[in-house]
Amino acid sequence: MFHRLLAGLALCASAGLAHAHHVPGHEDGPGSGHAHHGAGAPVAGQAIEGVAVTECWVRAMPQNLPSAAYFTLRNETGSALRLTGIASAAFGQTMLHRTVTQDGTARMQHTDAVDIPAGGTFEFAPGGYHAMLEKPTAALAPGQTISVTFAFGGDGQLTAPCAVRSPAGKSTH
Repeated sequence: MFHRLLAGLALCASAGLAHAHHVPGHEDGPGSGHAHHGAGAPVAGQAIEGVAVTECWVRAMPQNLPSAAYFTLRNETGSALRLTGIASAAFGQTMLHRTVTQDGTARMQHTDAVDIPAGGTFEFAPGGYHAMLEKPTAALAPGQTISVTFAFGGDGQLTAPCAVRSPAGKSTH
């Protein structure tokens, strides 16, 4: 029943996947050659049994500043999965990034996909992997919840609720 609900939510999601064009301070990773999609591009596949998103939250940033989403992906299937992107109607552009430190300087680096091992988890957390969220469609405030769709290439997708927290990452509860 729960998986049917996720499938229904995913089908109702009106957001599309998008990858940003070059943004200063956001470097493409080695061999990146990633495709660029406009907002509204369809999310491929069907809902995936055995995959869950937990602890999802988004920073509420002022004045249309870019934001970030953090979450944990749990893959209880017998096969490795590849997260290829996320989408939310709350943002016009989304992309996957990781923070890398080189010569004492931290910077964000674009990544096309992230592998989640069979029976494993992968955490997106401050200072590491994160989803960049740009071009907000409306102001967000701590305490709100937004829907985010997670795409796993041709393997499917799922939609999960993400709590909006303060810029410091604190919840309102």
